[in-house]
Amino acid sequence: MHGQLVIIAGSKDRSMLYGISKTGGAPLPPSQLQRCCEMAIDRAAELHEVCKEALRKNEEKTKKRDMDALRKIKRADVEEVEVEEEGESKEKEEKGEEGEAEKEAKKLKTET
Repeated sequence: MHGQLVIIAGSKDRSMLYGISKTGGAPLPPSQLQRCCEMAIDRAAELHEVCKEALRKNEEKTKKRDMDALRKIKRADVEEVEVEEEGESKEKEEKGEEGEAEKEAKKLKTET
Protein backbone atom coordinates (compact mmCIF):
# COMPACT_ATOMS: atom_id res chain seq x y z
CA MET A 1 0.00 0.00 0.00
CA HIS A 2 1.48 3.32 -1.08
CA GLY A 3 0.11 6.64 0.05
CA GLN A 4 -0.38 8.82 3.04
CA LEU A 5 -3.26 9.39 5.43
CA VAL A 6 -3.39 12.76 7.22
CA ILE A 7 -5.92 13.20 10.02
CA ILE A 8 -6.57 16.61 11.59
CA ALA A 9 -8.20 16.27 15.00
CA GLY A 10 -8.70 18.35 18.13
CA SER A 11 -6.72 17.44 21.23
CA LYS A 12 -8.99 18.96 23.88
CA ASP A 13 -12.35 17.96 22.49
CA ARG A 14 -11.70 14.33 21.65
CA SER A 15 -14.79 14.05 19.49
CA MET A 16 -13.72 16.73 16.98
CA LEU A 17 -12.38 15.58 13.64
CA TYR A 18 -11.38 18.55 11.48
CA GLY A 19 -10.23 16.88 8.30
CA ILE A 20 -8.86 13.82 6.54
CA SER A 21 -6.59 13.78 3.51
CA LYS A 22 -5.68 10.53 1.80
CA THR A 23 -3.23 10.14 -1.06
CA GLY A 24 -2.61 6.96 -3.01
CA GLY A 25 -4.92 4.66 -4.86
CA ALA A 26 -5.54 1.92 -2.31
CA PRO A 27 -9.11 1.80 -0.99
CA LEU A 28 -9.58 2.18 2.75
CA PRO A 29 -12.66 0.65 4.37
CA PRO A 30 -14.65 2.93 6.73
CA SER A 31 -13.93 0.72 9.76
CA GLN A 32 -10.18 1.04 9.15
CA LEU A 33 -10.54 4.80 8.66
CA GLN A 34 -12.47 5.10 11.94
CA ARG A 35 -9.81 3.10 13.78
CA CYS A 36 -7.06 5.34 12.37
CA CYS A 37 -9.00 8.46 13.43
CA GLU A 38 -9.42 7.17 16.98
CA MET A 39 -5.69 6.44 17.23
CA ALA A 40 -4.83 9.88 15.84
CA ILE A 41 -7.13 11.63 18.32
CA ASP A 42 -5.60 9.68 21.23
CA ARG A 43 -2.09 10.58 20.04
CA ALA A 44 -3.02 14.26 19.66
CA ALA A 45 -4.36 14.34 23.24
CA GLU A 46 -1.20 12.63 24.49
CA LEU A 47 1.05 15.12 22.69
CA HIS A 48 -1.04 18.00 24.03
CA GLU A 49 -0.44 16.80 27.61
CA VAL A 50 3.30 16.37 26.96
CA CYS A 51 3.54 19.93 25.62
CA LYS A 52 1.56 21.35 28.58
CA GLU A 53 3.85 19.55 31.04
CA ALA A 54 6.99 20.80 29.26
CA LEU A 55 5.71 24.39 29.36
CA ARG A 56 4.84 24.09 33.06
CA LYS A 57 8.31 22.72 33.89
CA ASN A 58 9.96 25.50 31.88
CA GLU A 59 7.93 28.12 33.74
CA GLU A 60 8.90 26.62 37.12
CA LYS A 61 12.56 26.48 36.10
CA THR A 62 12.50 30.12 35.00
CA LYS A 63 10.82 31.21 38.26
CA LYS A 64 13.40 29.30 40.31
CA ARG A 65 16.29 30.83 38.35
CA ASP A 66 14.88 34.34 38.78
CA MET A 67 14.32 33.83 42.52
CA ASP A 68 17.87 32.52 42.95
CA ALA A 69 19.22 35.60 41.18
CA LEU A 70 17.20 37.88 43.47
CA ARG A 71 18.47 36.08 46.58
CA LYS A 72 22.06 36.72 45.53
CA ILE A 73 21.54 40.46 45.80
CA LYS A 74 22.61 41.48 49.27
CA ARG A 75 21.19 44.36 51.21
CA ALA A 76 24.70 45.74 51.59
CA ASP A 77 24.93 46.18 47.84
CA VAL A 78 22.00 48.56 47.86
CA GLU A 79 22.87 52.18 48.58
CA GLU A 80 20.46 54.41 50.40
CA VAL A 81 20.06 57.82 48.85
CA GLU A 82 18.15 60.62 50.48
CA VAL A 83 16.49 63.16 48.27
CA GLU A 84 15.45 66.51 49.65
CA GLU A 85 12.74 68.59 48.15
CA GLU A 86 13.38 72.29 47.60
CA GLY A 87 11.16 73.31 50.49
CA GLU A 88 12.96 71.02 52.95
CA SER A 89 16.41 72.53 52.38
CA LYS A 90 15.06 76.05 52.99
CA GLU A 91 13.39 74.89 56.21
CA LYS A 92 16.67 73.36 57.41
CA GLU A 93 18.53 76.60 56.73
CA GLU A 94 15.95 78.56 58.70
CA LYS A 95 16.20 76.18 61.64
CA GLY A 96 19.99 76.28 61.54
CA GLU A 97 20.41 72.67 60.50
CA GLU A 98 23.30 72.24 58.13
CA GLY A 99 24.69 69.24 56.36
CA GLU A 100 28.37 68.27 56.35
CA ALA A 101 28.93 69.71 52.88
CA GLU A 102 27.49 73.08 53.88
CA LYS A 103 29.68 73.17 57.01
CA GLU A 104 32.80 72.42 54.97
CA ALA A 105 31.90 75.11 52.44
CA LYS A 106 31.47 77.72 55.19
CA LYS A 107 34.72 76.64 56.82
CA LEU A 108 36.62 77.11 53.56
CA LYS A 109 35.06 80.54 53.02
CA THR A 110 36.11 81.75 56.46
CA GLU A 111 39.69 80.48 56.01
CA THR A 112 40.23 82.45 52.79
